[in-house]
Amino acid sequence: MPHRGRIAARAAIALVLGLLPGAAARAAPVQVAQLVTGLPGNWTVSLTVTNNLPAPFLIYLVGARADAPDIVGVPTDWAVNAPLDLSPYGGSALPYDNVWQITTTYTVPPTIGPGGSLGGFALRVTSAERPGTLPWFAFALDPDGVASWTAGCINCDLYPYNPGFEGGMVPVPEPAALGLLGAALAGLCALRRPRRGAA
Repeated sequence: MPHRGRIAARAAIALVLGLLPGAAARAAPVQVAQLVTGLPGNWTVSLTVTNNLPAPFLIYLVGARADAPDIVGVPTDWAVNAPLDLSPYGGSALPYDNVWQITTTYTVPPTIGPGGSLGGFALRVTSAERPGTLPWFAFALDPDGVASWTAGCINCDLYPYNPGFEGGMVPVPEPAALGLLGAALAGLCALRRPRRGAA
């Protein structure tokens, strides 16, 4: 089949770009992406939190675990909170040392509403090596205490209207890595293209 190579290349590109049908349906309830910048001993990890929960759940509490508490970025109407141990809520026993919480009422903004994302969360890591995937947590809330979420969360047994989530961050590729990926895909497409004049 002469078109099989083109179809495969288009499917690969769509998969990379997240355009295949159903990609959004498989999204985790909460996603946290990290972008690492800086130099050894002085890394900045910038976080973007995305709320994939349905209405009316609002994300109001976010945390990350690093080598020490060292928050260097706080979104508007959010504040630094004390380190938090999630084990009483059914989460991990290791405390999260970098925690942010809203400072005003449960409205959008400053909370992260359904389908929304918020950046501006940043922390410093002083390791010599570039930080890998950092553990994170986020808590959401139905301000009316009516809706419930019980799938894959912590705190669900006690308070289903106030679910918590833990995970590892999704690294954001640097522009050079994206350029390299684009060049590789273009090379694959060029290899699959038949040459003119070939018998």
